[in-house]
Amino acid sequence: MPKNFCNEFVRTVASGYIKLADFQIFDQDQNPIYLTIRKNKNEYIWYLKLPALGCIKSTDKAYFVFEGGSQYSLKMMDKMDCKGNVSYDLSERENQPILVAFLTKRLTQYRLYSEHQSFVSVIPQQTADNILGVFKCMGW
Repeated sequence: MPKNFCNEFVRTVASGYIKLADFQIFDQDQNPIYLTIRKNKNEYIWYLKLPALGCIKSTDKAYFVFEGGSQYSLKMMDKMDCKGNVSYDLSERENQPILVAFLTKRLTQYRLYSEHQSFVSVIPQQTADNILGVFKCMGW
């Protein structure tokens, strides 16, 4: 990790949140997906802005796949969103294994399956390295 990596990607914003640099990843149709990771004390939030193609419910399945093939399923924080805003609380007790994975492995894929849409995003190697680096900068 370069010397100034943490200064480049991690910054404090309003409300005391630490915000990572926004990343742009793409779905299977090359539509952009905007990713932000935020931390507030012991709360880690993974936020995505997806193209709005229909409503997403908290019961819809999202999968995070890491190098080596390990994958974790998460429910979004809100009950429903129809604007493409999806967020996950990585710090909830049942999500501790995925938080550990983010600190130790590269994310290779994000998948979301809902009634109206599905997204599959293969995470580019450089973005995966940056995401792993950012989690290390934030500590746990």
